[in-house]
Amino acid sequence: MENKESLFEVSSFTYQDQGGNLAGVRLLKQEEHLSTEQMQLLANKLGYAETAFVQPIASNEFKVRYFTPRTEVPLCGHATIAAFCLLKKLEKLTTGEYSIHTQAGKLTILLLEDGTVFMEQALPVFYTEKLDYAAVARSLGIDVTDFSEEMPLKVVSTGLKDLMIPVKDTTILQAIKPNTREIEAISKKLAIIGYHVFVPAKTTIHCRNFAPFVGIEEEYATGTSNGALACYLFQTTQRIGDASYIFKQGRLSSDQTGQIIVEISADNKKIKQVLVGGKAVISQNLSEVDQF
Repeated sequence: MENKESLFEVSSFTYQDQGGNLAGVRLLKQEEHLSTEQMQLLANKLGYAETAFVQPIASNEFKVRYFTPRTEVPLCGHATIAAFCLLKKLEKLTTGEYSIHTQAGKLTILLLEDGTVFMEQALPVFYTEKLDYAAVARSLGIDVTDFSEEMPLKVVSTGLKDLMIPVKDTTILQAIKPNTREIEAISKKLAIIGYHVFVPAKTTIHCRNFAPFVGIEEEYATGTSNGALACYLFQTTQRIGDASYIFKQGRLSSDQTGQIIVEISADNKKIKQVLVGGKAVISQNLSEVDQF
């Protein structure tokens, strides 16, 4: 008999139960086996930016794999938030601390009473690649003078490598006309997942994300990218001690905007832990869909 609670569409990093980023979530039983080829086939069929495959390996530990329609990736923030919000809503998990085993390492998950899920990120790595500012600007359909003069472009990873691109204001951010072929070529050259473009601000930070190299033209709420961005901001602004950041991602419309919270624990200027959090809503139960 088909499992009636095995496959779902979940919108992650929602704001007041609206917007967010759709993810597929496939729940596997402990004894169940899907091959890598089957996972990739299902992710391609579903067509979400990422689909997470979640399998319990102990009472509070899970193995999680992530697939875009094109390829497997080591980690995905919004699909993880989606998966654990789903497990809590289905009453398969309760408030508390859990662990996930991913290709990016073993990470902590925190389920809060209000439905928020926090996901630990890997500690940040800051890269020093020489960047062609003109080529990056051209690939976004903007001018080099549109980049922030106070902050540099920089590749950062808290599990996945992304290029952080600060622009001067939200008018520039929303006017971006990405050339996916050029972004893909630059991403391949730099060995990054994609671009994370943002407007520096003291309160809510607006951003957009482009990752055609892994089959995602634009992503509307990304956990790993904003985790990396928070670390970039922490370092660039020379913060001391713990810090919190709120990110709004997308095209500033209610159906394409997500809210992401990042909490950084630090000892003086040294980052000790990065947590990315948000909420999610179940959009559809797809369990009766022919999966293969």
